[in-house]
Amino acid sequence: MGARAIVFLVAALSVGCATIRDREQVVYVGGPEGEVFQNGRAVGESPGYAKIWRGRRVSLEIKSSSTQPSHFVKLNSKYRWSGSLVSNFIFYGLAPVGWIVDLVSGAAWRVEDYDSKDKPAQLAAKGKTVAIAPVGGVADQVSLNLEPLLIQKIKHDPTVDILPMQQTFSIFRYHSDSPELPEDQESRYNLFFDLKADQVFVARALTDKQGMLMQSYLYDVRLQKKSEVQDWKLQSVDGLSFAQHRNWRDKFKFLPNTLFFNLTTYAPTAVIDKVEYQGRHYNDEGLLNEAFRYLSMLSMAHWERPVDGMKSHWTWGGAPALSLLQHRVRFEKYAPVADTDFRRLSANLGYGFEGGYQSPFGYFYSNLIPTLTWTQLKARSPRGSSEDSDFSLNFLVEFGYTYFLSKNFIVKVFGRSHGEDVGLWREAVQKSSGGKESVDSLSSAFVGVALGYHFPSVPPGAKSQWKVQPAKAQRLKSRLDQRQTRDYNTFISV
Repeated sequence: MGARAIVFLVAALSVGCATIRDREQVVYVGGPEGEVFQNGRAVGESPGYAKIWRGRRVSLEIKSSSTQPSHFVKLNSKYRWSGSLVSNFIFYGLAPVGWIVDLVSGAAWRVEDYDSKDKPAQLAAKGKTVAIAPVGGVADQVSLNLEPLLIQKIKHDPTVDILPMQQTFSIFRYHSDSPELPEDQESRYNLFFDLKADQVFVARALTDKQGMLMQSYLYDVRLQKKSEVQDWKLQSVDGLSFAQHRNWRDKFKFLPNTLFFNLTTYAPTAVIDKVEYQGRHYNDEGLLNEAFRYLSMLSMAHWERPVDGMKSHWTWGGAPALSLLQHRVRFEKYAPVADTDFRRLSANLGYGFEGGYQSPFGYFYSNLIPTLTWTQLKARSPRGSSEDSDFSLNFLVEFGYTYFLSKNFIVKVFGRSHGEDVGLWREAVQKSSGGKESVDSLSSAFVGVALGYHFPSVPPGAKSQWKVQPAKAQRLKSRLDQRQTRDYNTFISV
């Protein structure tokens, strides 16, 4: 078999695997109480949610009890124009393979919910389980700290079993980074299916100088009903303002919060007249140079410690970068400047894209960050010296792995490439060699390990310094209007 045929076969199998993975779907089954089966396989409960195989024609069986006949239902399906037709275009010429696999496997169809008149108005009396959603308007750790006070608003019925937030928080965050309940139906259904809770307690906070104004309601997961919204207040009992408890990064997530000490190898690469040359890095002696060398080992970035028990998932967002670097470099393999010392001092500040995979074993990530760079470049050789400085826009690319050793300490293994001011280097090389070389590009590569100190988002102990008080709905609505939020009715909708 030829190499092209092997590549095509591997690519086709990849397309097939990618589409088959999307075959499952969670649907709402609003029928009589009972367990839901698909082709003899238990897939969920009714009324409630079931994880089924997609298909053009889907039939479900609802078994209420061993003494009653089963209830059979047929679910309608619609073609997934974006989920199958459009999404397979990412495989370019192999898109038809994806379309065929989707049609054969059933992944090409979106199955609609089943909600009938047979659904009971209320479920049979039994103990209910309640999950607490992350509180909107505050940081994740604040939500966890507020758990005892949120329980006070729920625990009015001794038969209610409240699931620990430490257990459910990671499930909420796995399905949505937004507070409260996910807005899109697919994420919300998947969340409800994984939670296995009868109700979800949803709350949003608005900050006050001495507390928080709260809105909350209970959402019945299985009946898809929302209770009346309650307005109340969390009042500080120690006299401290809420600003002393809250996470200041709620509003300034773009700011660095972790200081790293980096142990790296540095390798500059220059392309001169279309030929690539590797540079060598040297350390200067002297107290001032030593101080700069250690200062160059420091950098700052923004990291958030994952919640314990977090499920593995992909993430994406913004990432800041801040660093100060000093290096002494020689390009000994390029004869015209082999005896020239280039001393570079640069300060970099930027903000860009970060994507990664969070798992219980750490965080694998990649960054693409545009940076504003100030560079001072000195060139010294037997023929003379030059010095110049300028600002430039460059890109920082980084791949790495991080792991929190504790609540504060983090270790990082990474590889990084950073662009340089080509114009500044071209002028320095030409002055040193006396020629008219064309410096096409110059970049710096770093590989190393770093130990960081993460500044906690929320001070410990905040959860015991608040008390529950009633609040007037009119006052809360007024605060909402002042904040120019969404319409009051849609603000609390699911």
